[in-house]
Amino acid sequence: MLKNRIQEVMWLKRITQDDLSKRTGIKQSYLSEIISGERNVQITTAQKLAKALGKSMDYLWPY
Repeated sequence: MLKNRIQEVMWLKRITQDDLSKRTGIKQSYLSEIISGERNVQITTAQKLAKALGKSMDYLWPY
């Protein structure tokens, strides 16, 4: 699941939601909703997250 992969990478790389928000340009409130599973994610948003986390789209979004 996308939210689990994001949380895992953030934990491993010690990245906060605020850090990830700044790296991606995604509002922190929206990012929080993504991570909590309250929001569906568009592919373009997932691409931004993957790039900011240094992971492939296949890793974050294995669907």
